[in-house]
Amino acid sequence: MRWLLQTTVLHVLLAGLGLMWLVASGMHQESAWAMQQAEMSAAPAADIRSALALPEDAWRPLDQAELARWHGEYWLRFRLEAPESAQREAWLLTMSLRAASTVYWDGQFIGQNGQPAAERPQEVPGRIDSQFLLDRSLAGPGPHRVMIHASSHRASAMASAEAGIRVLSYPQARRYAWRWLVVALALGAIVSALAYWSIALRTTLATQTRDAGRPWLLALGMVGVLLPLAESWRPLFGYDYDWHALRLSLILALHAATALLLPGYLIARFIAAPHRWFATLGIAWLALSSLVLAPAGFDARSWLVQFGGLVLALTIASLQWRTLEVRPLCALLLSSIFVALAWPADFLDGLYFIALALVMVYLMLDDAAHARRLGELHERLSAERDRLRLQLLHRAIQPHWLMNSLTSLQELIEQAPAHASRLVELLAEHFSLLRAHSERDQVSLSEEIALCRVQLDIAGLAQQGCVAFRVEGDVSGIDLPPGVLHCLVENALTHAGFRACAEQGFTLRVDRNAGRVHLELRAPLAPTRSTSLADGGTGTQYVRASLARRSPQGASFAHGARADYWCSTMEWPCVS
Repeated sequence: MRWLLQTTVLHVLLAGLGLMWLVASGMHQESAWAMQQAEMSAAPAADIRSALALPEDAWRPLDQAELARWHGEYWLRFRLEAPESAQREAWLLTMSLRAASTVYWDGQFIGQNGQPAAERPQEVPGRIDSQFLLDRSLAGPGPHRVMIHASSHRASAMASAEAGIRVLSYPQARRYAWRWLVVALALGAIVSALAYWSIALRTTLATQTRDAGRPWLLALGMVGVLLPLAESWRPLFGYDYDWHALRLSLILALHAATALLLPGYLIARFIAAPHRWFATLGIAWLALSSLVLAPAGFDARSWLVQFGGLVLALTIASLQWRTLEVRPLCALLLSSIFVALAWPADFLDGLYFIALALVMVYLMLDDAAHARRLGELHERLSAERDRLRLQLLHRAIQPHWLMNSLTSLQELIEQAPAHASRLVELLAEHFSLLRAHSERDQVSLSEEIALCRVQLDIAGLAQQGCVAFRVEGDVSGIDLPPGVLHCLVENALTHAGFRACAEQGFTLRVDRNAGRVHLELRAPLAPTRSTSLADGGTGTQYVRASLARRSPQGASFAHGARADYWCSTMEWPCVS
């Protein structure tokens, strides 16, 4: 079965890319330099000499939570133990710190990252991650002391400072970016699928009706491109530390947007009456988004929003399990949720992007295939509708009621010339409207009603009677294929006869509900009318083909006897 093959391919890709990411993440080795002690001090010291002269009781163990609340000048002190082979390699001191800083190695200045200052206006923000080259003469065996003079006037309030240093060799420093190459591969897959999807839509858009799911999918694709870029902004490109809060807020916002757009697209694409589902999704999403304001750390909040979004999407998709296109997606979402529970840290750091990329690539390729199938169906329906339109026009030239009208016209010319003149005018108006409608793909409902009333006025003059055509509801803003109501009225005149039509008249009821237009035409019922006759006529075929062409998936047409009248119902999605 095709969906089983798709499910297998998706899981092979998920496992392969996930394994590549895990291997790339584990390729870097721990630093050969042992961290002996990490301390901090808020004691006033303007330069390195003053800091070296601080008493030991001015220092305390590094507390990341407390350091996150410090904004003025402060000092950090790290004690490292070098390996025996330290002088045989080139080393980099890598530092992560949300501050402007000046770095000293064993009391000797080795670099500056921004400009620390006692007051905010004088501070120049430093990079959140920085690297300093260590001269071989400085990296001898034995203990070493790194001291950092810093200020964080522009830092936003966070749960942890996440400050730290690490001494790495050049090969180790390069390996830290390798795992992001796998994420870049997933990002490239999203971009490629988005481009293919856009090209596929351009070739079919002119022949298709509006699809409510495509704006959701387009927005999801854009978020899927922005999210890995925002996440990799720090490790690949870096930035000044005062941009850190903005980046984290952007990542959380993109996670929340994904949690809304993915299930929103599934509702718009696969659920027939989506409005109440959108309301439920909105409530669930607001509850999930409230976690963004929770006091937990950024990683915990991000994981909760990621996990919650996948659960929402799986819940919506599982409701449409009978749809074959949804089954591979359900399996992929379920596997992603399992990975999130089994390896939460790895999922947060990169596996989420890989799973999300596979979900979006599958959705875009499936939607492109769906658009191609709709285009082919549209072409077949267009050809069938054109054939039926020619038959309908040919039939309109010589219907039974028209022959009777011409016979009556001859009598009216002799008996009532004024009525005969009016009948000629109505016949001319009728054929003029019919010709104009046949040249258009859509006409307004009010124009179609006008054509039907002219048709009934002709029958009334010819038979010396009157046929009412009542309209219940608002007809403004509704378009439909031309000749649809005309066919149904003509069928009633042909099969029920003029007398029954004059006694009962026609009633058109117009309703708008849950994003759909519903038309119900009540016509007189002929005693001998049969369902097979009603379903097999050219007029009925024309109505079905026209509605199917207008909305291949969303239109419906049904008719049958109800009590003492014949009821024809048509329904299609609103176009807003």
